[in-house]
Parts: sequence; structure tokens; C-alpha cells
Amino acid sequence: MPVLLTDNIAYELGLSNGTQGIFRELKYDDKEDPSDLKIKSEVFPSKTIYIRKPLYALVEINTSQLETSLDRLRTKLIPIPLVRKQFTISVKQLFGQLFERMQDGKKVP
Repeated sequence: MPVLLTDNIAYELGLSNGTQGIFRELKYDDKEDPSDLKIKSEVFPSKTIYIRKPLYALVEINTSQLETSLDRLRTKLIPIPLVRKQFTISVKQLFGQLFERMQDGKKVP
């Protein structure tokens, strides 16, 4: 599956914002215990498979300048850590006068 990097991970190695690659595999935390998830086992069937927390994605990036293999990985197969980001926006700034009219209780055209 094609992917696009959205951050500058290692610019000097060709891993920067806009770099294209191919998603190959998602690696999970094998040490994570499903009992830590506080799931009521009587609710789910005994053959339920619990999805663990992903640690990183293996992405093939042919334009990467990385010349050595990492921990027995094929060359150009790069572990990319998963990052969670949050951002806030001002609704007032986004909608401007429309937002002000709504605050005043006026009908919006």
C-alpha cells in the first residue's frame, strides 16, 4: 500500500515530509498483556483475538540514503515509529462572521 511521510524523520537519510514509500508490515508490542486492557472475558468468546498496540510500521522507501540493513531487515525497509498528534483550531477564526451571527442568535443565510 502506498504511503506518504508527513514529517521530517531523518532528512539527511531521505526520510522527509513528502517522501513516498510502500507500507509492508505493522509491528506490535508482544509484551502487552490483554488482561491489562480490563476487558470482561465473559462478554467475548474464548477465541477472541485482541489487537495489541502497534509500535512501528515497516515502510519500503527506495529513495532512502540508508545504506546498511537494520537488525536483519532488507535494505530500504525502514522502521517508522507511530506518532499521535493533536491540534486545536479556533472555530471563530475558521468561520469568522458566520460564527458571530450564530452566537448572536441571528438566522444564518
